[in-house]
Amino acid sequence: MQDIVRISLAAVLLKGYICSCNGARFAFVGPSRWHISARAAQLATFAKDAPKNYNLLSMSSQTSSGNNGTYDYDPDVSGVFVDGFPLLPTPTRPDDAELQASLRRVPITSYDDGPLPRRELQRSSQPLRVIVAGGGLGGLALASTLINDGYDVHVFEQATQYKPFGGPIQIQSNALWALREINPILFSAVEEAGVQTGDRLSGLKDGRRYEEGWLVKFDAATSARKGGLPLTLAINRVVLQDIFLKYGVPRERVHTSSKVVSYNNIEGGGVEVILEDGTKVYGDILIGADGIWSRVKHHMEGLDPAEAGPKFAAKHARYSGYTCFTGTCKHTPDDIEAVAYKVFLGQQQYLGATDCGHGWQHWWAFLPDPPGTLTADNEPMLNRLKRDFDEWSPEIHDLFDATKPEVVKKRDLFDRLPLWNGWTDGCVALLGDACHPTMPNLGQGGAMAIEDAYVLGEIIRGIQHTDEIPGRLKAYERRRFVRASIAQYLSRNGSDLLVDWETLRTTPIIGEIAMWCINVFQPLTMNYLYSAKF
Repeated sequence: MQDIVRISLAAVLLKGYICSCNGARFAFVGPSRWHISARAAQLATFAKDAPKNYNLLSMSSQTSSGNNGTYDYDPDVSGVFVDGFPLLPTPTRPDDAELQASLRRVPITSYDDGPLPRRELQRSSQPLRVIVAGGGLGGLALASTLINDGYDVHVFEQATQYKPFGGPIQIQSNALWALREINPILFSAVEEAGVQTGDRLSGLKDGRRYEEGWLVKFDAATSARKGGLPLTLAINRVVLQDIFLKYGVPRERVHTSSKVVSYNNIEGGGVEVILEDGTKVYGDILIGADGIWSRVKHHMEGLDPAEAGPKFAAKHARYSGYTCFTGTCKHTPDDIEAVAYKVFLGQQQYLGATDCGHGWQHWWAFLPDPPGTLTADNEPMLNRLKRDFDEWSPEIHDLFDATKPEVVKKRDLFDRLPLWNGWTDGCVALLGDACHPTMPNLGQGGAMAIEDAYVLGEIIRGIQHTDEIPGRLKAYERRRFVRASIAQYLSRNGSDLLVDWETLRTTPIIGEIAMWCINVFQPLTMNYLYSAKF
């Protein structure tokens, strides 16, 4: 009986998983294909003139013709790619100079000349200084909202330059709403550079019984529109980060090759932050936005510094049981005008694919490998995938055939249980994957980090005196803990349930009940995730 209840409830989570991954609705486009020759010419010019080795922190802006909701199926692009996907120019605005100047209205003060005093902020010439460990999406989103409010923000990023994994990223409706509230100009640039995927059909198919057509089709745009949220879009991670650095965070406030390894709360207020090279910097607040292997979180929990990082993943994180393989390829499915996102299900493995614009597809495959598994005899990963998905849908093999072997990447997927001991320590707090690492199934990992940034910015905005900081950070944790934990739970169970599809399908009676549950409970799941109430 317990198993019956579990499988029935599993269907609800399964629905929540796949709908949230894309935010698509029933939307059938007319028979004509959309082309924009101006966009193709722009892309060709960019590819010809841009440097071959893309450096996020030094790339000059390019002119953008805008995104009017159409597709270019065959842009003439060559030479500038990240993870197999062509980079598009960062949008520009006629008043870019004024926008850049407004971001720099707060002078940069020395952050390594000792602790800051307790003070009433309105009577002090020194604005609140916030140190952000980690320059990922969550860290940049937080820095953007705080800089807009006139705070002295410094982002310390361990990488020498940004090297994204997996090519494009889907930004869900709830995260887009938060970005719009944080910085409307930044949001408009993201909309312009991204490709909307939330305006088309999404759904599930059986990977082996593909002739049967769709198992389930989804309507998630209704929930987004009901809440007044933008529709989900796809954008290259590098372009997204470049937009943040252009319209949200002045580049001189991002310090690369600077890894935060520990900290000390200072008696009387403030925090001393210690970098890997021994440098000490000082702020009123430290935010650990440094990912699942967060050194800030590691120090907060009093763990052995020698056991930090992914080498000790099995000890300090929870392996999902799956390895994710990703690839991006130039390929236009026959149903591109009507379908943005689809997932093919099987037993102990599945594969998803989504439109990422301009004639390109992004795909990912989950396989139940032990962590650290290597392919036999250094076999190319793409060959291994073709073998493991043999006799699956021809649509999958069309993707594989269009993918260059060298762009396929893999990573073992880890997460953690909610941090019941808390996300804060005095003047220090965690954000994003540092406190609630999330499996990628809901597409909500980055979205939760951006939500964190919005909420934390709102709470910091009300600080009148530095003595309020610890209490304010606790308020942020209380406000975010439940929603982020639910997203973690749904994401973890989503992957488990997708790979158990064959068992679910072949269980008498239960399979039909499960499908009924999917259709009944889908709106509840989507209304919760696609909400601005966070």
